[in-house]
Amino acid sequence: MLVVGIAGGTASGKTTVVDQIVEALGVERVCVLACDHYYRDLAALPLLARKNYNFDHPDAMDQDLILKHLRRLKAGQSIERPSYSFALSVRTDKTVTLEPAPVIIVEGILALAIKEFREEYDLRIFVDSADDLRLIRRIERDTQERGRSLDETIERYLRWVRPMHEAYVEPSMRQADLIVRNHRDPSAAIRLLIMAMGE
Repeated sequence: MLVVGIAGGTASGKTTVVDQIVEALGVERVCVLACDHYYRDLAALPLLARKNYNFDHPDAMDQDLILKHLRRLKAGQSIERPSYSFALSVRTDKTVTLEPAPVIIVEGILALAIKEFREEYDLRIFVDSADDLRLIRRIERDTQERGRSLDETIERYLRWVRPMHEAYVEPSMRQADLIVRNHRDPSAAIRLLIMAMGE
């Protein structure tokens, strides 16, 4: 079993890299544990407070649950992964059953920033991308998929996303075994990665 941590800034292309790995290795050989599903449930807070919550700080994630689920998968046990509503900032009632696989990928902006996570990995990857491209992709995603207005998306980026990127995400690049430069064509690096993971 190979456990891989894949990190990178918001909208850097992490999911694209993961999808290409899954496509190349086969869906039955890869289990993806996406940290986006493990944000804390804010249902007890009023909606306005949820909209003013910093989701880019490590404390926004239920780190204990991620570690518990990762260790269960490594032990050959299935898990019930939570699902998160970004429009409402709450954990939904829906869960998704994930089965252990030869390759387990933990993917998220802070996947390399948290020491306890890093200790579980066999391979650490950072997906790097130009800041302007990440901002454009973030605006597109938040307005089209997460129900946020343009003004809200930009305000969140300046208030939380950029400062947290500088404080936690970007420094975690130093923890990576491999850096995929996604503002250039990453296909060559991904092919090498897939070859190494497929051995």
